[in-house]
Amino acid sequence: DGGFQLHVRDDRARTSTLTADFVVDASGRSAMLARALGGRRVRHDRLIAVTSILHAAPGGGIADSFTFVEAVETGWWYSAALSDRRLALSFMTDGDLLDRSALRAPSWWRALACPQRTLERIAAYASTDPTLPKVVIAGSARLDRIVGPDWMAVGDAAAAHDPLASYGIGAALGGGFYAAPAVTDPLAGRA
Repeated sequence: DGGFQLHVRDDRARTSTLTADFVVDASGRSAMLARALGGRRVRHDRLIAVTSILHAAPGGGIADSFTFVEAVETGWWYSAALSDRRLALSFMTDGDLLDRSALRAPSWWRALACPQRTLERIAAYASTDPTLPKVVIAGSARLDRIVGPDWMAVGDAAAAHDPLASYGIGAALGGGFYAAPAVTDPLAGRA
């Protein structure tokens, strides 16, 4: 009779069923619901991120709390100190420019020619084992449609932005602000 029946599995593999008159897809870049309902992801570039978390030895790490971006010919490096003496490290580049064999190296950032200032930040963490790097899609993309009968996509599910623009969080908050009355008004009988 219209609406949705959602089967949800939690982290303990327990399944429950929910029914809803309207569903908002806020599943991020995967846009799981919107794509299942026929939406198509339109990519505007081939930007990817090679990313890892480095852990410092006891007493190690960096004291600053700023995010550092360093440009190179094939993209840019991003590093940010996190809590518990960790460092978020990412290399942003086009997927066709990445030497994937470098990702198997113990110091993958060196194998990808990490520039000097970023290497200086990493040095406080290099004495410990990093988590293996992951490669994730990071480019600008959108759905070919963000609404359908009784559903709507918001945030990165609707449109994802190049992280260098620092636009994603603001766009997601704005989208949520306008999505709320778009959902609740019709359910309350308002046009």
